[in-house]
Amino acid sequence: MYSLFLDLSFDQACFALFQDSSVVCSALVGRDQSHQPCAIWNELLTQQQLKLANIGCFACGIGPGSYTGIRNAAATAQASSYVTEKPIVAVPSLLLYVPDEWGFYRVALPGGFGGTYTQRIEFSKQGFIFGQPKQIPEKDFVVQADERLIGKEKIYVSTIAKFVNQEWQKKNLYEATSLPLQYLRKTQAELTSGVAK
Repeated sequence: MYSLFLDLSFDQACFALFQDSSVVCSALVGRDQSHQPCAIWNELLTQQQLKLANIGCFACGIGPGSYTGIRNAAATAQASSYVTEKPIVAVPSLLLYVPDEWGFYRVALPGGFGGTYTQRIEFSKQGFIFGQPKQIPEKDFVVQADERLIGKEKIYVSTIAKFVNQEWQKKNLYEATSLPLQYLRKTQAELTSGVAK
């Protein structure tokens, strides 16, 4: 089963084509180069001489991260899902930074306005288990003794391929209208107007 993935939650946008739990090809681009996500997906398909009809599902980073980036990635996946009638796999965006090896991880990335996006992620032979993602003040950040601290050093596309395949196998799939998103901070309009999220 082939799947197309995109995540626009952080400074580096990630696009990939997977076959089952393997990465066929991928592209990491700056946020300023990711304004046409469907064109990048098309390039990945063209490189492999595939068509959209070969895709079994789409996979999308659902946050936390940039509010606009999350919405752009979700809109692309939702429109593609709607048109092709193929499902979507929702990928927690902080998983991008977890190495492709078993262990307990604490991902911590700058979250804007002085906060840190953090999430505990366990990767074992049973698959992935996620703690609740949070945005906390930097001064409150704590790493537990069994956790390996992960930052923005590297993106692991192979970990995402394994997660997407796991979710496909478990039938944890979404339609275009039901994709959940993880916003951890208020929009600028909410911050300035005092409207609660």
